[in-house]
Amino acid sequence: MLKLRIKKLLEEKGITPAKFSRVADIPTTTVYRLINDENYAPTIVTLHKVASYFGVTVDDLYEEVEDKAE
Repeated sequence: MLKLRIKKLLEEKGITPAKFSRVADIPTTTVYRLINDENYAPTIVTLHKVASYFGVTVDDLYEEVEDKAE
């Protein structure tokens, strides 16, 4: 299963979700959904904004995790 690693990236950069929302021009509710909602499917535009801010590719925004059902 793939999971967005936005929370880790924010911690590494030392930025709060609210500040990230402002500087990356992404609604605060979207940022919190990116962090907390495993079922949230962001738009490609949002993914590109996030990747651009962190200087990574869209693929780098995801990490593989064990499926909880296993």
